[in-house]
Amino acid sequence: SFVRDALRKIVDLGTLNVMCVGLESSYRLLANDKQLTGRGGLPYRNIQPYEWDSVEGRLLFRKLCDAFDAMLPFSERSGLARLDMAQRLYWVTHGNIGRLKDIIYYAGCMALNDAAPSLELQHFSSAYERRKERGSSFNPFTHDLSQAPKPAPEGHDTNASRHRPSPSFSKTARGTADAYAGR
Repeated sequence: SFVRDALRKIVDLGTLNVMCVGLESSYRLLANDKQLTGRGGLPYRNIQPYEWDSVEGRLLFRKLCDAFDAMLPFSERSGLARLDMAQRLYWVTHGNIGRLKDIIYYAGCMALNDAAPSLELQHFSSAYERRKERGSSFNPFTHDLSQAPKPAPEGHDTNASRHRPSPSFSKTARGTADAYAGR
């Protein structure tokens, strides 16, 4: 394929490192290419989402939320690492950094449009309303998390569309969000 040929050429230059990010199945596609594996063995590292089930996992996720909070362009901190807020963010993102970045980004755009001094629950609530599963009435930024729908057993996620961003979260819509944010 074109992508594998391009990767082979880049690796052959010997001047660049190549980092591919994707699903495990993406790695298998590259690992099955004997020409690519013969050029360095395709070392990899599998990075899992953050966990909420352990004290250490919660602390790490909250540190991540705090790091995002420190980078936001607001005059006040938003308290993303507070236990109640981090738990809501975890419920939405399942500990996935990319999903966390997306919900913070879109809530941030709304807060900037409101000239708010920080991100507030209402901004997250509005951002989540645009990405939640159709027909779902639960919003973790509006409702008590004790009322949250129970997750399906591993491998049987009936709420899988919650993991896929709605069109307003797609890359093509980001230009629109950037315009709303004044970027």
